[in-house]
Amino acid sequence: MDEKETIQKTINFIASEIRENKIQLKKLNLELQAAIKKQQELKE
Repeated sequence: MDEKETIQKTINFIASEIRENKIQLKKLNLELQAAIKKQQELKE
C-alpha cells in the first residue's frame, strides 16, 4: 500500500468517525432538551 492510499484510508476513517459522532451528539442533544423540558415542568 503506497502513502497516498494510506492517507486516503486515514481520511475516510476520520470522516466516518465524525459522521458517527454527529449522529450520537444529535441523539444526546434531543435527550438533553427533553430532560430540561421535564425539569422546567416540575419547577412550575
